[in-house]
Amino acid sequence: MKLEPIRITQTQACELLAVSREAMRKIIQNDPTFPRPYKTGTSRQCGVYFDYQALKNWHQSQMKA
Repeated sequence: MKLEPIRITQTQACELLAVSREAMRKIIQNDPTFPRPYKTGTSRQCGVYFDYQALKNWHQSQMKA
């Protein structure tokens, strides 16, 4: 049984999708179906994370389209 992560960092999300941080920023701005990132706190220095399963589902829907 392989455990999958619940959340991944923005860097990991970029690696998973094989895109640069700038490309991901443009996807977030232009694609309303792309999973939204979330922060773990209120300060600017808090980490930015993505839901791993939501990213996988989004990628699969893009492959079907």
